[in-house]
Amino acid sequence: MQRAATPYSLRLTLRCPLVALGQGPQRAFDTFRGELVRDDVVCAAADVYAVRLDSRDAAYARAAASLGSEYLTRVCGEALTGEGYVQDQIADCFWHPVTDVYVIDGITTSFAAAERPVLLGLFVQTIWAALARDGGLLFLDVPATELPFWRYLMGADLQSGFVVAASEYLLRSDDSPRPAQLTEPTARPASQWRAAASRN
Repeated sequence: MQRAATPYSLRLTLRCPLVALGQGPQRAFDTFRGELVRDDVVCAAADVYAVRLDSRDAAYARAAASLGSEYLTRVCGEALTGEGYVQDQIADCFWHPVTDVYVIDGITTSFAAAERPVLLGLFVQTIWAALARDGGLLFLDVPATELPFWRYLMGADLQSGFVVAASEYLLRSDDSPRPAQLTEPTARPASQWRAAASRN
């Protein structure tokens, strides 16, 4: 009898230094390592960075450069403010306030060419589903020419030269189209949400 194929699984690991609470400098990012595993063989891997907005006096671009990620450094330098928030020209394109920022970088795979689109898409989608919270935004280090694929799979869009995906696409339980703009009386631009948050 032929043995059933072993399913793929996602292994997501948080990597952080062990220091006493309150000791040492605050981290600019939480760093995850995502791996797609089958029969204990790593078939795909990627680095995922979560921007820690509570890190006071964090120099995000410098911290990104120290991690050796060119894409993360570019995101911090061109798409984020000095406080780690998404620049207004990107944030204002989404109807929800952006409260969490993630960056996926360094994707490597060992799939056969015919399997690559499906398995790569499921790999990235599963990572994002595991980490996404309401108000999250993911920057994807993928070629802009692949935008139609990522738009179909994750609702991604091209903003200021970056392929980005909002968490609300994954968190929606129906297929209703995303509203062009908020019409509720409580709606306000993302920049006002950030300003309000900084006062609290």
